[in-house]
Amino acid sequence: MNTCKNLIDLNLIKLNMHFSTKNEAIISAAKTLVDENYIDEKYVASLLEREKISNTYLGNGVAIPHGMSADRNLIHAAGISIAQIPNGVEWISGEKAQLIFAISAKSDEHIEILKKITGLLRNKEKLNHLIHTNNPHDFLKIFELTNEFNINIKEINIKNADFASSYELSLDYPNGLHARPASLWLETARKFHSDIQIRFINNIADCKNLVDLLNLGLRKNDKFTISAKGNDEEEALIALKKTIEFISLEECIAAKKEVENKKLFLIHNIWTPIDNHIKIKGIPVSPGLVIGNIHLLTHKNLSIPDSFNSYLDASYKLDQAFKLTQNDLDHLYLNTKKCIGESEAKIFKAQADFLQDKELLIKISRNLLDGHGIEWAWHNAVQTIVDKLNRSSNEIIASRAADLIDVRARVLKYLNPSLNSQSKQKELKNKSIIVAAELTPSETIELDHSKVIGIITAHGGSSSHSSILSRSLGIAAVAGAHDVLISAHNGQTVILDGYTGNIYFNLSDQDINSAQKWIDEKNLKDKLEANELLKLPATTQDNHTIEIAANINDPSAITRALAMGAESIGLMRTEFLFLERTSLPTEEEQLNSYLSMLEKLNGLPIIIRTLDIGGDKKVNYLNLEIEKNPFLGVRGSRLLIKRKELLNTQLKALYNAAKKTDGLSIMFPMITTKEEILFLKEYSENIRKELDAPYVPLGIMVEVPSIALIADKIAKYVDFFSIGTNDLTQYTLAIDREHPLLSAQADSYHPAILQLIHLTVTAAKKHNKWVGVCGGLAGEPLGAALLMGLGVDEVSMNPNEINAVKSFIRRNNFYKFSTLAHQALNCESAEEVRALEKEFL
Repeated sequence: MNTCKNLIDLNLIKLNMHFSTKNEAIISAAKTLVDENYIDEKYVASLLEREKISNTYLGNGVAIPHGMSADRNLIHAAGISIAQIPNGVEWISGEKAQLIFAISAKSDEHIEILKKITGLLRNKEKLNHLIHTNNPHDFLKIFELTNEFNINIKEINIKNADFASSYELSLDYPNGLHARPASLWLETARKFHSDIQIRFINNIADCKNLVDLLNLGLRKNDKFTISAKGNDEEEALIALKKTIEFISLEECIAAKKEVENKKLFLIHNIWTPIDNHIKIKGIPVSPGLVIGNIHLLTHKNLSIPDSFNSYLDASYKLDQAFKLTQNDLDHLYLNTKKCIGESEAKIFKAQADFLQDKELLIKISRNLLDGHGIEWAWHNAVQTIVDKLNRSSNEIIASRAADLIDVRARVLKYLNPSLNSQSKQKELKNKSIIVAAELTPSETIELDHSKVIGIITAHGGSSSHSSILSRSLGIAAVAGAHDVLISAHNGQTVILDGYTGNIYFNLSDQDINSAQKWIDEKNLKDKLEANELLKLPATTQDNHTIEIAANINDPSAITRALAMGAESIGLMRTEFLFLERTSLPTEEEQLNSYLSMLEKLNGLPIIIRTLDIGGDKKVNYLNLEIEKNPFLGVRGSRLLIKRKELLNTQLKALYNAAKKTDGLSIMFPMITTKEEILFLKEYSENIRKELDAPYVPLGIMVEVPSIALIADKIAKYVDFFSIGTNDLTQYTLAIDREHPLLSAQADSYHPAILQLIHLTVTAAKKHNKWVGVCGGLAGEPLGAALLMGLGVDEVSMNPNEINAVKSFIRRNNFYKFSTLAHQALNCESAEEVRALEKEFL
């Protein structure tokens, strides 16, 4: 029996057919499959039986008759016969089928064709052409079924060997291959047309399929083979290898962070209750002792409807639900990145990858073809994969099931609003302790963190993404407290001990007072220790110091920045004065704002950057011209020079502020030529003289290669340089840092960026000029070390990053930083630079 046939070939296409009834058309299309030995003759009856149970009409004149799942043993080979009926045959009341695609498939070989058919339904021009064409080759062309495409089905199904182009690697990720790094592998693989697979022992995974990758269960030191087949196979393998190695350092840093987090659970004087109490034991996942009132978070037991309408309708509903879910996850990613950090935000990027998971989409399509409704098809397909993940012996892999459940709930809600699984909750009160069977990552991040002080779940463990988010948010949490749902009720006062995993009920006043005293003493001790550490300068073990400053967007952030250890403000963005309003701020408004900043700093240095509008920042009332490429257009100082009324008002406010207090410096953004510097200097000096204001240092941002390359020539015209590594990277590497596919490659560790920084620092030192860095590179411990080694005077960063950078610098010595920096200048890639951390630090 020959099972190596093409899905579609010319013998399966019948044109200009005429039928009186639907059954007659189905039998004819099925007979074509019989004649070509794709199915047993008995399978014809199976197609007719399926039609009685569920209608296979897709819409727009297209039907896809197929047999019953139970009769797949009657299928000899996967194939699709096509019957063209220009005059149509009535399929359902009022609807005629003009194209019949009769499907014979034991597994999922037909899914790609089915996707093309549903896509065809939305292109009426192509569809109409196929309904009336006299050339059977048009069908092959539409479905792109060239000889190269019509791969032997047996070869597709039995990928039991590596492709010709391959290499072997050993995984050095401390936590193995879990969702976050796997999603980056997948992201790289999807950029290439080639098939890419990974083999671990006898298990093979499609590298463009997240669930496949997770199911490999790769652990540290496992050896695996990556192979590729296609027109760009060599480029694909090189890119994927670089991605795998690049992530290694990030994974090692994350593992070190986990080790540090575990130390937080080590408390010498653990609080214990005095009186009789009820205790439930769970797994400690986020440290802290809190006293609060229980807030039960319940979920509905959903009854999933299973009513099939049409494949076309189901496909459309799923597409819409996926789009809305993707929007939600994008929003969650941005919010989490802003509130906590990039590492935690990637949880939601990894969740979004499930929406493109091939295995999941195949299972959905199979369920629909079996006559199930879209809600049931989606829910069941997800559950099948969840069950597979739960069976993994790797706790990290098993815990990813919660992410898939999270995505499932969101998609279900959009497929059918009545399937919103979260029950309507009472309003949260202050000092609430959430109690739930389990919390998904999105539920955790969407809690009101100003009111929630603790989380208790009956299920889950320390490796779940919800637990990771709890730790990052600083919310005390216990998981795996199986009996908690029996004992807990709304409003009940409990003590949650995130250090030991104990939850205490039935507490006396004496116990509550005792616990509160322990908490107060611990908070005071932590605050004193933190304040002492934050006050310390960033001085290396061999007594070299670098200034640590903060980047802020709003005057209200100054107090917090200073409390977190900032010694100055290295970048005060003034766009906040111009955004989210309908008219320009007056000179008086600006002056009052600048004075409030200077008063809060009490003489400490502040660099205020003039208005930087354009590129990714828009102000509608300025009526700026629409540009095809705004990042290369009128932005930053170019706009100020063109619209001098903006420059004039801002400089007057700044110089008037300088008349009343000290510490102010002015910085101009996006400088590209000497002429711009000279114009802005002269313009500023004229205003200073007009106002009889004191001298204010004037500096420029180094954000484009042209300025870095002539830094030695222009240093004499400025008082200081501040290097903006984000834009410098973007303009040097020609990569939009917001680009959905390329942004990950906009890496400020690229040796070209470091060379430009080195040129700028060398020029500054030669002319005795101060130089700082205020881009993202400055806020990373490794980046700050490189910059210090290159001779930068100051690094300015997000206030949240100050403590980590200061601590890192204080633990190391300048000699290491200097050696690291000069070695980095000789590297050939950003990956090589990052790899130096293991050697030098």
